Amino acid sequence: MSQARERTRRREQREEAREKISAAAVEMLRTERFRDLSVETLMARTDLARTAFYRYYDDVSALVLQLLAEVGAELYTIVERWAEDGATDFPGATHRAMTDIVDYFRRNGPLVLAVSDAAAADELVEKAYQEFLAVYERLMVRSFDLLVERGDLPACDTAALAQALNLMGERYLVASFGRPPYADPETVVTTMELVWTRTIGFQLG
Repeated sequence: MSQARERTRRREQREEAREKISAAAVEMLRTERFRDLSVETLMARTDLARTAFYRYYDDVSALVLQLLAEVGAELYTIVERWAEDGATDFPGATHRAMTDIVDYFRRNGPLVLAVSDAAAADELVEKAYQEFLAVYERLMVRSFDLLVERGDLPACDTAALAQALNLMGERYLVASFGRPPYADPETVVTTMELVWTRTIGFQLG
């Protein structure tokens, strides 16, 4: 086997092993709390040796940081689209965004809860999670500022408004979909949409 082919094979094996560890963590965190996640319990769910974990991660917190980056990408796309569309059709954009966000939490709620739990126990995860939330606040501020400029939203501290709505939404969604029994998605969409449109001053339908 040529050296180039051997390097490719080893790289593929490393990536496959990393994906096995990540998949096992996702599966575990969908049913168990972060406090129950350890290298021993995680690797027992794979066909890999315990030492293999440390080839990819320093500790379980580092793994959670990776999961945060992976699950956060989809949510960022949803909120970015809302920020763009909301400039011309705030009620319509908000309805679409709330529907997509609720579906996202329906699928990923336990993972977001696990990251939130980890943030309470680890300073690095806490910092990353706060930045995770701040990214969405910045998008919200941008959209709210446009509404103020257009006269559709009374002059206010848009950063404070974004923070309040963001924190409220994050807690409500995690509580609704972090652990069973899960809330009814349609009810959550209606509630979120009502809070947002009434807060900003737009009327529903």
